[in-house]
This record gives sequence, structure tokens and C-alpha cells, in this order.
Amino acid sequence: MNALLLPILIIIGLNGLGFLNGYVRQTDKLTDFIYSLSFLVVAWVAYLMGGMTAPQIVLVLMITLWALRLGGYLFWRIHTFGRDKRFDQMRPNFIKLLGFWTLQTMSIMIIIAPSVIFLLLENMAHHWLMAIGGLVWLVGFVMETVADVQKFQFIKNPKNKKQWIDEGLWRYWQHPNYVGEILCWAGLTVFVLPVVMSFGFWYVILTIASPTWIYTLLRYISGVPLLEQSAEKKWGDNPEYQAYKQRTRRLL
Repeated sequence: MNALLLPILIIIGLNGLGFLNGYVRQTDKLTDFIYSLSFLVVAWVAYLMGGMTAPQIVLVLMITLWALRLGGYLFWRIHTFGRDKRFDQMRPNFIKLLGFWTLQTMSIMIIIAPSVIFLLLENMAHHWLMAIGGLVWLVGFVMETVADVQKFQFIKNPKNKKQWIDEGLWRYWQHPNYVGEILCWAGLTVFVLPVVMSFGFWYVILTIASPTWIYTLLRYISGVPLLEQSAEKKWGDNPEYQAYKQRTRRLL
């Protein structure tokens, strides 16, 4: 438990600074960057504190690629568009903004906890499920990357102004980037599960909580509901948009 204290303090510290910066300067420009940075820093700290075995190297590299790709993209996007509209009502409200950053802090802890435990171990045995988990992660990583690129290109095209995206992966899922995100963490869960489950029932529950929470967060709290609420305001009375929603699956 003592080994877990440092990763926890790092997550709290980074997000605490992010909250203060966001409220004092009334900006969203570091919000998503700090989210990804928290995973990156904590993963490497745990790795350097652990056994540094081959499976641990693979795991920390998967988290690193995910964090650099997502954090870099979101950082670029917020500086391109200037602000995140989701925070327009939340930004000036101390309590609401603090609530968001608290939720983000707790979410990071829940999502990365199994990976941190895995990385902190001294002795590590290989397991065939690690290959399956790595493959699922790779599918999710590629899917999320492609979906983000497709949407960014769509938005930047003046011809698509005030239109919803219905091409590429977005033709088959309303939120393919979220599907990719969920698959990334599901893959990491499968990767660490054979090792973590040897510690007992509650460790298994903690491990399964990681992809379960990211799905819950995106589907019911901070992802899909906010996007769909905004979309309904723009195109709710458009029959073509309603038809798109009916024929296109939301997530998994």
C-alpha cells in the first residue's frame, strides 16, 4: 500500500494544479493535457519502482503511446479552437469546476489502478492472455486515432459547417473514438488480469472496475450525454439526423 501512495499523490497534485490554473485563468487549455499526463507520469513512476520485466515494459509503452497520442491531439485541438464549450457554464463556477476536477482525479485513479499494481510487482510471469490483451488494445488505439483524425478533418472543412459527421468510422458508430477508448482499457485489463487475479477476489474486482468505469463515464456521465445534448439542440428537428441516430449504433 505504501508503494501506491506516491502514484496517488502525483494524480492529486497534477489535477489540483490543473483545477487552480483552470479557475484562476478561466481556461480549459490544460484540462485534457493533465488528464493524459497523469497516466503517463504515474505509469512511468510505477514502472521504475517495480521489476522492469518484459511484460511491464510492454504495458508502460502501451500506456505511453496512448497518453502521448490522446494528450497531444487534445492539446492541439483546444489550442486550435480556443476553448471547450462543455466548460462554458462550469468554468466560472468554483464548486462545479472543482466537482469536475474531483471526478477526473478519481476516474484516473480507478482506471489506472490495475496497471499501477501490475507495474509495481517485482517478479512477473508471462501469460498467453497478455497477447490477447495487447491485440485488443491495439485495435482500440488504431480505432480511436482514426476516428479523431476523421472528425478533425471533417470539422476543418468549411463545407461541413453546422453538419454532423456521417462518414468513415462515424458511419458505423456515433462515437467511434469512445469505442476505441473503451477497447484500449479493456485490452489493458485483459493484459494485467492473469497476474493481478492471483492476489485474490478484490484485486479482480478492482481490475474489472477500470474498463467498467471508463465505459460508465463515457456512456452516462461526461461523454455521450453532453455530446448528444448539444447535438439535439443543433439538429434535433432534422429528420435526417434522427434517421442517422436510429440506424447507427451508439457505442459497443
